[in-house]
Amino acid sequence: MDDILDSLSAITAAVGPPHPLHRHVETIVQKLPVQLRDRLNSRQAPERPAAPSLKSLVNLHKKMIKALHVLQRTETQWGITLERVFHLEDVSTNLRSPDRRFAHTFHTARPRALRLLYPPTTEWYWECLLKQYFLKTMAVVTGIMSLALVWSEMTFFSKQPVLSIFANILNAAKYTYNYAAIVWVSTLVIAYMFYCAYSTVLKIRLLNLWYLAPHHQTNEYSLIFSGMMVCRLTPAMCLNFLSLVHMDSHVIKEYVMETYYTQIMGHMDVLGIIAEGFNIYFPMLVVLLCAATYLSLGSRLLSLCGFHQFVGDDELTTDLVDEGREIVKREKRKRQRAEESLTRRRDYSERYSNYRTKRDNQDGAHTGLLHDVDSDYYVQPSPERSQPVSAYQRAELPYNRTTVDDELDQRFGASTLPAIQSEFDERRRDKMSAPPRGLFDDV
Repeated sequence: MDDILDSLSAITAAVGPPHPLHRHVETIVQKLPVQLRDRLNSRQAPERPAAPSLKSLVNLHKKMIKALHVLQRTETQWGITLERVFHLEDVSTNLRSPDRRFAHTFHTARPRALRLLYPPTTEWYWECLLKQYFLKTMAVVTGIMSLALVWSEMTFFSKQPVLSIFANILNAAKYTYNYAAIVWVSTLVIAYMFYCAYSTVLKIRLLNLWYLAPHHQTNEYSLIFSGMMVCRLTPAMCLNFLSLVHMDSHVIKEYVMETYYTQIMGHMDVLGIIAEGFNIYFPMLVVLLCAATYLSLGSRLLSLCGFHQFVGDDELTTDLVDEGREIVKREKRKRQRAEESLTRRRDYSERYSNYRTKRDNQDGAHTGLLHDVDSDYYVQPSPERSQPVSAYQRAELPYNRTTVDDELDQRFGASTLPAIQSEFDERRRDKMSAPPRGLFDDV
């Protein structure tokens, strides 16, 4: 994005309003967010910029759209990662909480229904007590399912004796005419197969061009590529499930009633090399894939080739962990400072609102402090005063909105102004003066 801003800065300096390509340059500039537009205006253009061509503007526009999407996706994933890290730190901290109420380091607004259904006490019991046992139970269940699935993939071609676990389960349910068991077992097995396949395949990144990003950050090309891959894998996986449960007659080589799926979609025997045993023995290679995944052979091989990978016993991984810990600490301090600044601005706004309310409710009684008189004292001459207005008082007469905004911007930052903008507008409508300076000078 910085390179694109440099190029765009040079083009903006070369193409002025009279230039015929100026409106195209403005179209590109208008697509930049406000922050990037400010950075573009602050950049120094080269001394003698060359005028671009229409083709170069088209290429720059295409690159800028892609870079903006990548930048937004990266910032979104960075924010999600930070939230996950802060949540895990909160869980680790709340494990030692004596009152058993989950306390967040950074408070976020939640809907009222969620606050009622998921109070801090319930959140503590779930995050600090029940969730770990639930995850351990699911790990055991999915581990057993994975072992059964791998064993069935390796032995589903054996029709006598039947070695496939899922085929034995469905045969037992078939002999007892237990239709509900057949439906539930088939649904759970095929759902777990699809989860294992798609959760792995859809995480594959081809040069960071095609992959699915969470929170609606996937571009249209990755969506089309992933949809095409899912459409191609689904029929083959359904036929593979029928082979696991011995319902594909072209694999088991015995007469069974054809399912409606094979009647419509056919069998995997169009090519001779596949019909002669490739579709029977090739699934046995899944055990090699499982062993490579368990031993992290892929990550170790990429690490040896020079690609950074997260390997537990590697020196580079230790450096990355230390660097990540420092980054998280820095982001945490930054957010804490932002929250403290927001709290100070809110307290200032509340104190100022209470002060104005107190002054508006006064019934004319004065305490004798400096400038403690009616507001008309500042906006119109009083008949009781025979002395002319001093220079200091003349400076206090009009409500100078720019001065107050500049002062607040200098003290608290530009983001303070929208928080109390409505209050200033209301005071301006009522023709009230700004708080007199030096109010408590004589106290």
